[in-house]
Amino acid sequence: MTVIEDLVNAVQLRGQLVISASGEGCARLWNVGYERRFNPYNGQYEATADTKLVKEFWSHERGLACIEFSDDGKYVLAGGNDMMIFKYDALTGTEFPRMTGHTALVRSLYLDEASGRIISGSYDSSIRVWDLHTGEQTMCFPAWTTSWMLSAKSDYRRIVCTSQDSRALILDFGYGVEDAELLES
Repeated sequence: MTVIEDLVNAVQLRGQLVISASGEGCARLWNVGYERRFNPYNGQYEATADTKLVKEFWSHERGLACIEFSDDGKYVLAGGNDMMIFKYDALTGTEFPRMTGHTALVRSLYLDEASGRIISGSYDSSIRVWDLHTGEQTMCFPAWTTSWMLSAKSDYRRIVCTSQDSRALILDFGYGVEDAELLES
């Protein structure tokens, strides 16, 4: 088993695959399968962990704080102290063009595959939205909070985030849409 040299800041599980992000600047893809073996001494089958390092994905220079693994297992996204988002092909390890724009640590990533969006939250107090396929920034909400952005998630019409200023904020792109449709009826 590979020894991780620094703190593990984030993990995500997809079936038997686990992706981890560490302060040393490495995202690691692990296969955490189990092997079933027959024990001749007690006549029973026993499960034995069979964890293997599959691939490593290194950041530019500094530590990683967040990780995201696509549902289909094709992409690994990572962010951290380099103030950028890294996107890798999980099978080949190929790095796609980096997504830049944050001015502080990228602390949160969320991949909404249905809409093809990546949501990032940063210690620069901003939320940014990126196109999964092109890596282009499509929206930016600067200074959305008064403190560090800690976590951001999304669905087809909302972004919800938390920050160190003890608030949860919701940006709802569909707010009022139902009411407007009802008024027209």
